[in-house]
Amino acid sequence: QGISVSKLNSILKGKGTLSGQGRAVSEGCKKYNVNEIYLISHAFLESGYGRSNFASGRYGAYNYFGIGAYDNNPNYAMTFAKNEGWTTPAKAIIGGAKFVRQGYIDRGQQTLYRMRWNPQSPGNHQYATDVRWAQHQANTIKSLYDEIGLKGEHFIRDRYKQT
Repeated sequence: QGISVSKLNSILKGKGTLSGQGRAVSEGCKKYNVNEIYLISHAFLESGYGRSNFASGRYGAYNYFGIGAYDNNPNYAMTFAKNEGWTTPAKAIIGGAKFVRQGYIDRGQQTLYRMRWNPQSPGNHQYATDVRWAQHQANTIKSLYDEIGLKGEHFIRDRYKQT
């Protein structure tokens, strides 16, 4: 959406290791054509606002998006981050934008609903196990837009036939 680095940094201020990473968010989102507010919201939810163990850097890598974490092995998220070379907050943010673009958006899962439920192939390739994941994301996205006084510019709405 082209949100300024200063506005991004105002959102990220005080958010653990995400604080001050507005330039990385801007760069990753510009490079991979991902919405900045969505990416920040996603990072907030999956990393406890930049304060989780996976966001701390204490394991030699950063993973703000829970990528590679599974209910039966959440620690694989750090193995994934190390394998991707996410050794700094900036690398993890930009890498997360790339992952979402290539792994979901480019595969037709370009909405929160489609990422969570994958209506083209229900039960397969879903981003999260939390049934309210998309709702949590949407609520945070709305509050972040309100915080900086902007509105989202592009929306896709899935419509289903009523029976």
